[in-house]
Amino acid sequence: MRRILSLLISLILMVAFYLYAVMREDEETKRTEQWVVAAEQAELQPNGGAMSIEGRVLARAMGVSLPLPQALVSGRVEDTTWHGYYARRLHATDGATVVHAVRPVSAAPMIRQDAGTYAPSGRSLFGHPMLETQDDTTHYAFFTTQDMAVLIETPLESFEQSLQALQLVTD
Repeated sequence: MRRILSLLISLILMVAFYLYAVMREDEETKRTEQWVVAAEQAELQPNGGAMSIEGRVLARAMGVSLPLPQALVSGRVEDTTWHGYYARRLHATDGATVVHAVRPVSAAPMIRQDAGTYAPSGRSLFGHPMLETQDDTTHYAFFTTQDMAVLIETPLESFEQSLQALQLVTD
């Protein structure tokens, strides 16, 4: 009988200490999740576009830094729409390499070519991992940044040289 009584008292004490510990626990210190809230980005407003062979003019019109060939033959930025909101689209070339870009990133299907299945290549451009595909004559490299999606088209035989010749242009 004593053993049962001592066992019962010890169980009651353990339950009491457990309840005390639970009641004293601070809920705020238990939270390990950190909620990251992205800043709300203002919607793009039409700016009329731009045509230029100056990389800085194109970067200013797009509102972001752009990977562009060093000697542009033609370049244009145009306002367009994607699913009911404004988007900004770039087309620039040096005669061999063609760079397409679009803002915002959600409008990326506007520039993706249906040349095959894009697959990770293990390469990156300006710190952004690329997806690549090719057809009979052209190599396509696609990547996204926080602000835009970019597609680079190069001839098959000069893909590596074309990527190395790109420079990051800011306004």
